[in-house]
Amino acid sequence: MKIAATFHSNSPHAATGYGQQTQQLVSRMLADDHRIALVSNYGHEGGVSEFNGTTVFPRGWDAWNNDMVEPTFLEWQRLHPDHAHMIFTLFDVWVYSAPAFDKFPVASWVPIDHAPAPPAVKAFLSKPNVTPIAMSQFGVKMLSDAGIESEYVPHAIDTSVFKPTKRVQIGEQEMTGREVMRVPDDAFVVGMFAANKGIPSRKAFGENIFAFSLFARDKPDAVLYLHTNREGLGGLDLDAVVKACALKPHQVRFVHQWGYRLGLEPKIVATLMSACDVGLLASCGEGFGIPAIELQACGTRVIVNGFSAQPELVGDGWITECQPLWDGPQGAWSSMPSIASIAARLEQAYARGQGRSSKAVKFVEKNYDADKVYREQWRPVLERLAAKASRTGAVDPAPSGFDNGKRTDPALTIYIPTKGRPELAALLDSLAPQLTPDVEVIVSDNTGEAARPVRERLANAPCRVDYSRRSSDIGGDANIVRGFGQGIAPWVWMIGDDDVIAEDGIARVLDALRDLVSSNADRLILLSKSVPKSAAGAAGTLADLARIDPALPIAATLITANVVRRAACDPALGLARLDSKYGHAFAWPTGSVRVLPEPVIEQVGYAHAGEGIPDGWDGQSVKAEYLQHAGIEPGPDSFRWNYMSAEAT
Repeated sequence: MKIAATFHSNSPHAATGYGQQTQQLVSRMLADDHRIALVSNYGHEGGVSEFNGTTVFPRGWDAWNNDMVEPTFLEWQRLHPDHAHMIFTLFDVWVYSAPAFDKFPVASWVPIDHAPAPPAVKAFLSKPNVTPIAMSQFGVKMLSDAGIESEYVPHAIDTSVFKPTKRVQIGEQEMTGREVMRVPDDAFVVGMFAANKGIPSRKAFGENIFAFSLFARDKPDAVLYLHTNREGLGGLDLDAVVKACALKPHQVRFVHQWGYRLGLEPKIVATLMSACDVGLLASCGEGFGIPAIELQACGTRVIVNGFSAQPELVGDGWITECQPLWDGPQGAWSSMPSIASIAARLEQAYARGQGRSSKAVKFVEKNYDADKVYREQWRPVLERLAAKASRTGAVDPAPSGFDNGKRTDPALTIYIPTKGRPELAALLDSLAPQLTPDVEVIVSDNTGEAARPVRERLANAPCRVDYSRRSSDIGGDANIVRGFGQGIAPWVWMIGDDDVIAEDGIARVLDALRDLVSSNADRLILLSKSVPKSAAGAAGTLADLARIDPALPIAATLITANVVRRAACDPALGLARLDSKYGHAFAWPTGSVRVLPEPVIEQVGYAHAGEGIPDGWDGQSVKAEYLQHAGIEPGPDSFRWNYMSAEAT
């Protein structure tokens, strides 16, 4: 069966790595009679256009195109009713929050450039309707370590273009790569081909340039060629970096900036790459790293950092040493290449001298030729995707829902898993007068009938309100755990649909979150009016709280009693522990905790406390295992009370 997919990535007309890969893959899919519509998140705005006879939808209003996901999918589904329908992404998945990513089959060709895979990435790729396609073996391993199965298809290049190329026609003049660079034939040219964007620089421009300056101190023939934007797209001022490294004008050459801005033809880039003696690409992290294989396809050896996808791309070249670099926003480790190690690898490359590497060329032709990768790897994957999509259809083919259209920059996501139970109305009534632009509300209705109460009470709220109803029952616990991947705020508060929040509860939670900006706490525990207050205001680990009140760690597994830092959660572990009925608790962070001093929960519902618990479920054993997971040895008072028993009393 053939696929009809909306393909979300850079425009195929954009001179970017994603744009290049989109162009290559989609061209071949169209030739195989798949029906692909392109949805541009960069490189095309302001109207529908065409590429190879197919539709290119423009970028939407949302920064990451989340507003374009569902309407383009439904339009393409309508136009191609006899195909297997899916959403295809080639981008960082942590930016995606559209409800459509929960409703329809999704295939994500995904970059993984951190270790372990970041929590937000794991949450998205753990969804049952998402098929991850790792673009590197490193990505396969990081996902496997997180308990997520993935397909593997690497990025690829056109080896009929990227090949050892001595000369190129530019206008009416035929030139060598050295002539284009304005460097002599006997120079030792070190080439950096990378986008200069973002501060700090993921490409480690400063460290690489400084390493070159150390290497070049006693080498008058060494020249650094920088194939990048000189002033940066929100990146570094490279002239300032060059000056700080005390490099002289004759030691550095930049690509022609206007030509680079307009987009150089690939054959010109191949000629420039062929003119280099070594490619310098030691970045902090790469989901793949296309220039490494482009350079080697041109016969140029490369230097890469010993982290993420980079080492697996080396057919002929050198790998630098590095040290871990914590990426707080991603909640995972990146790396920083060692300056001394880069300089040492440059010395080794210099000792090797000039000349093309046939070993590098053969390595790329064997593993990364675009026609070969499509024929041997993409076609089998596409067959499996089509079969899977045709079997399952949409996860929620007839969703009943709405989005009130408000867009703010929330600090807190309030996620309400429900099954349309009547108690939900009381919760919504308690929330409605408290809502501000600092929050967003997402209601996930698991086959229930909650649309009317949500619309009546929250449609005019001053913040985003999103309601969706699933047409098939995924289970209450799965509906809870999916909440880790919903919304965009850095903190998540899941609220049980039969609980009620105190009249100033949201304001006090937001105040507490502001206080935590400079702290390392990853979790707030909220008290209800009925529970013991012995640990009120306490801070520390769960083990510290257990010494104050032994029952609190288990009692506080009530979802409403927790506000958690999204980046510190482990949704994949939560999914793996769904059968325990405590998946949400295992997904919560195990680091520093703060207990708010005053109760935030007005009322805890307990009429549905036993719902969904299978026969033979050993709750005591699961709870003990959770305590041990949190570093607490269960004792006689560990299960003395909980929020519902306190409410009942």
